[in-house]
Amino acid sequence: MKWSEWQPIYEEIISDFGYGREPDRRAARLLDELLNGHVIAGEEELQRLVAGKRVLVVGPARTDGSADGFDTIIVADSGMENALKLGLFPDIIVTDLDASGEMLRQQMKMNERGSVLVVHAHGDNIPALKRYLPEIHGAVAGTTQAEPEGKLHNFGGFTDGDRAVTMAAHLGAAEIALLGFDLENPTPKAGRDAETKRKKLEWAGRIIGMADPQAYIL
Repeated sequence: MKWSEWQPIYEEIISDFGYGREPDRRAARLLDELLNGHVIAGEEELQRLVAGKRVLVVGPARTDGSADGFDTIIVADSGMENALKLGLFPDIIVTDLDASGEMLRQQMKMNERGSVLVVHAHGDNIPALKRYLPEIHGAVAGTTQAEPEGKLHNFGGFTDGDRAVTMAAHLGAAEIALLGFDLENPTPKAGRDAETKRKKLEWAGRIIGMADPQAYIL
């Protein structure tokens, strides 16, 4: 998804939630700066992992599905817990660094072992960017939901899960399946508003449908 395609969706989202543009832009500028000195995974490297491949995106919801038969594993943030239970090594981890402390440690461990960490900047995670970027030592790519600048990409997407799907579709995945996704019942996070989460899941379903109408949930 190009910025020209994503921008009107982004404008609708921030209007729906009452978010401002400037915090997202500020976070994007910060992430671009914090990426200096890191090993950067560019779009060509991400394409080598995804283009023409059968891609499985792993989310955090309880699942009994099978992960067999896929070429590329993309973990969406707290989906790391499901990946660990299933013994999956993620090729790519999509995160805004708001998972639990243990899951963040696992993400960074996998990153050091070869997973590409795709770190997202938005207006609410500036403290997390400042805290955790210095601890990332493997290959990393940066994303924003605002207009991309510097080293950052915008593949489209709002939540970690649907952003993983829009990224996979943008990079040319032949097939996208979702494991650990329940768009009807939010997975609760401590201190988070359930109604906001419900609205985010509604948007996630809509965005996934736009990015790849053939994407399916296992």
